[in-house]
Amino acid sequence: MSSKEYCPQEDRFSAYFKKEGLTMVRNRGLLCYAKALGIGTTSTPLIRFLNSGAGPMVDLGCGEGLFVKEAAEKVSHRHFVGIDGAGQEENGLNWQITRGHLENLPLESNSINEAVSVMALGYYANNPDQVARQIREVRRCLKKNGRLITVVVPGVPMRPNRLWLDCDDVLSDEARYDRFSLKTSKISLRPIDCFGLENESDFFLDIDFFEQEGLLLIGRQRSIDTDSTLGTVALTWKPKP
Repeated sequence: MSSKEYCPQEDRFSAYFKKEGLTMVRNRGLLCYAKALGIGTTSTPLIRFLNSGAGPMVDLGCGEGLFVKEAAEKVSHRHFVGIDGAGQEENGLNWQITRGHLENLPLESNSINEAVSVMALGYYANNPDQVARQIREVRRCLKKNGRLITVVVPGVPMRPNRLWLDCDDVLSDEARYDRFSLKTSKISLRPIDCFGLENESDFFLDIDFFEQEGLLLIGRQRSIDTDSTLGTVALTWKPKP
């Protein structure tokens, strides 16, 4: 797929940079989130997961809010909130899209039961100091027993092979990548200023960095391999006491 050709937005995992408006375009729905979170290849397991919870669910970096709208339609007993710096403010019966930045969330302290952030927390920052401010803000808003799931690219010395999607003869490479990706302490981030530009350079943060800012890692799950989620992992955090 060339840089100018894109699959339908609802099927796309990674954001792409729209140079005309200098904005990121993201519109991931339930199915994409289910695969990214490693929950299933259909949206049904994710709906069950959402139904099992209570209280508000917040999508940090929601883009155009497709996940929030679809989840709210399927899980009517919960309230869903999407927050994005470039989002259009909208409201529904049990959902809302709110404009806001991850360093200054428009939420009360100790108000979030659950939150997800798919390639947003840390990815919309230019340096570790900005990431630290984002982490502290999320920590402020999480309830004592709250939970955050972030989908990230692990910082490993190899990248997954797209042949995994179609072949059964590269399992040794896949197993090797699993060993690295699920055990590594590094997260690979890319400065937001670099998106859409030719000169892109990643920076890496250790999981200890997140824990120093108030989040304790309690779980890791490989995303389900598709052409759009290849190589990502879902990390589950809780607030440090």
